[in-house]
This record gives sequence, C-alpha cells and structure tokens, in this order.
Amino acid sequence: GIKVAFNPSGYHLKHRRQEILDNLKNIDFLVVNEGEAADLVGISFSAKGGPASGLEKEVFKKLDDLTPGIVAVTDGPNGVVVSDGKSIYRAGIFREKNVADRTGAGDAFGSGFTAGLMLADLRNGSNRANKYNSEAIKYAIRLASANATSVVEHIGATPGIITKKQFINESRFADLEIKITKIRD
Repeated sequence: GIKVAFNPSGYHLKHRRQEILDNLKNIDFLVVNEGEAADLVGISFSAKGGPASGLEKEVFKKLDDLTPGIVAVTDGPNGVVVSDGKSIYRAGIFREKNVADRTGAGDAFGSGFTAGLMLADLRNGSNRANKYNSEAIKYAIRLASANATSVVEHIGATPGIITKKQFINESRFADLEIKITKIRD
C-alpha cells in the first residue's frame, strides 16, 4: 500500500535500463529530465525539434503505458511537462532572483512534487488506488517549481530548499501558469 516516487540516475538508466523498465509498473511518480526520458524509452526529444515536437507525445505515450502513475519530465530553465495518463500539464518556471548554481534543481523539483502529492494524500486519505485530481497535480507542480527556483538561487544542492511556510508566504510563488491538454478520457 505504499506509494513510490522514483528519480533514476543517468548511471542507472545506462546500466540497469531493463530492470527499471520492468519495475515502472510499481511507480506512482516518476521524475526524469528530458535526456533521461529519451534514454529510458529510446526516443530522442531533440531528434526532430525539441519537446514541443510530435516526439514528445510518443515519449509520454510510452512512459504512460509503462507506469500507472504520474510522469514528470523536467527541462531545466524551460520548465516541466507532466502527464497523469489522461492530461499533459505544461509549466515554465518561476522567475529567479539570481541564479547561483543549478546543482540540485532537478532533485529539488522531484522532492517538492513528492511533498505536494503527499499533502494531497493527507487531505484525501492515502491509499495506493487513489488517483490525483488536476488541482493536486497543479499544486505539486507549483510547489516543485518553487523549491527548484529557490535552490538555484544558492550554491549547492540543498541550501534553498523551502518550507511550507516559505512557499505559502512568498508572493512570487503564488501563481504559475500551467497549461493542461487532455490526451485521454
């Protein structure tokens, strides 16, 4: 009954790709960057024009078929694309005050998103069968993006991680445009 979030490293994708593919059916939240997503499914985003190309749909279709959970593909300063298997959520990033170091931004995004989903579970009563509604996913994207933004404003991977109070009280994290496109009923 435990939900599982997974952020495989490039090393694991290279050396344990099949093992990862075999276990994606047990994952509730998968977060990878664009290159890792391409390596995982064997389709390059950049082959025909980047994440806005038709290849993005192919990558997400494969990932959605492999995992019953939510998939987030980060693209650094270009933002994130998230799929829950029914809709694609596309968001940019919050404006940074001053970029000091991008180390840890992806991990900060993943941990922030996981925290956002955990808060949704606390509100709705957690069990493995629970699916997240669009409001929970948008909240998780916003929290994850705020966490990553704060981390890149500091040197190192962990300084800058935000608290719930900081997230709520910093007005710059109050709104993030998230576009939703339905892909399945």
